[in-house]
Amino acid sequence: MTPQERFEHLAGTIGADVLAYLARRVTPREDAADVYQQVLTITWRKLRVVPTDDREALAWMLGVARRCLANHRRAGTRRMALAERLRTELAVSYTEPDAATAQRADELLRSVSDEDRELLTLVHWEGLTIAEAGAVLGVSPSAARKRVERVRRALLTPAAV
Repeated sequence: MTPQERFEHLAGTIGADVLAYLARRVTPREDAADVYQQVLTITWRKLRVVPTDDREALAWMLGVARRCLANHRRAGTRRMALAERLRTELAVSYTEPDAATAQRADELLRSVSDEDRELLTLVHWEGLTIAEAGAVLGVSPSAARKRVERVRRALLTPAAV
C-alpha cells in the first residue's frame, strides 16, 4: 500500500471516529473540523510511525487529536484574553464624537469617491501616513499625496462647507 493509499484508508475508515471524538469535545462544534484538519496533517507527516493495525491507529490518532484539542483550547483562551484586553483599551482610548460632528463627517465622506474615502479614513482614522495608506491601496506615495491634497481642497471649499 502506498503512503497515499494508507493515508486515504486511515482518513476514510478511522477519520469519522476521530471527528466524532473532537465534535463531542469542542465548542462550537464547527471548530472540530479545524482541529481534525490538524490531526490529518500530523498523521500525514508522521505516517511512517502510525501503527498498521486499524485499532492501534485509531488510538494513535485519538492521542494526536487530544493534543491538537489542547492546543486549540489554549489558543482560544489566548484569543479571549486578547479580545478582552483590546475591549478594555478601546473603551479607554476611543470616544464617540457628538452626533452633529459624526453627521457632518458622514456627509463629507459621502461626498467623495469610495477610493478617496478609503484613503482619507486610512490616514485620519487608522493613523497611517499618506505613503502607507497609498501602499495599502496600491498607489504610489506621490499619487496618494496628490489625492489627499485634492480631496482636502474640495472639502474645504465654501460649497462643501
